[in-house]
Amino acid sequence: MDRIRLDTQGTPTSSSWIISQKKRDTAMETLENVNILLIDSVFIYKCWHVYGRRFLVITFPFVLWLLALASTITMLYFHIRHMSSAEIHFNLGRNEDPTSKSGIFLLLFWLSTEVLLNVYITGALMLRIYHGGKIACKDGNWEKGFCYAMRVIGETGLLNLLITLVYLPVKFSDNALAARVLDALKGPMIGIAFTWFVLRFEQSKAEHARIADAVAQAACPPAVSAIQFGFRCSTLEGSISPSSVSIDPTFRVAMPRNLNSGERSIA
Repeated sequence: MDRIRLDTQGTPTSSSWIISQKKRDTAMETLENVNILLIDSVFIYKCWHVYGRRFLVITFPFVLWLLALASTITMLYFHIRHMSSAEIHFNLGRNEDPTSKSGIFLLLFWLSTEVLLNVYITGALMLRIYHGGKIACKDGNWEKGFCYAMRVIGETGLLNLLITLVYLPVKFSDNALAARVLDALKGPMIGIAFTWFVLRFEQSKAEHARIADAVAQAACPPAVSAIQFGFRCSTLEGSISPSSVSIDPTFRVAMPRNLNSGERSIA
């Protein structure tokens, strides 16, 4: 009678409390895994773009990403399957009974794919930056050296890799504060990675545009007078259209239809 009275008054029983806790833990762990997968997808796309859109480079990390996604879906399936049970049969992360062998196996498999993926992407990006650009600190300039170090850490995902490695022991520990701090650090990584990638991509586009303008100005010498006419400059590599040079649309040369008359009009 006491238990029924408590139920009618809205006080949860032990079994209902366990089920509600399992729902909350399932939602939190699934969102956490999806967030990490989104971060990894951004770094995979970044590696693909840096290596000239070569799919062979990202084949291995993409397979690891698919395996991590399959592990997340499998863990979510087992959670939903045992949701109605009052006992805890499956272990997805901390704060649960670590006796489930299937849960431990899937969790270790998911963490292994994440570590391998982060190590591969970080190493590939660091190798590309090292061979593609000059080491800025070789001339003794501390400011350039610091900027180069920040570029390596930010662009290669080294910070994300370090957080992932620190996250491994915390995943199996009972330190809730450390787990929450690392969860808060893992979350903004996707925004930082994507923003950094967009900034570097736009900077690269601006640099290519500046070089193209410099080549066009060097190939086409300026006109004698201040009036610039529409013309094409021929170079050894080809021709440069008027769109690549500065042209004043107010003045243009209009040739008459009758070329035999010898008359020319300037409009």
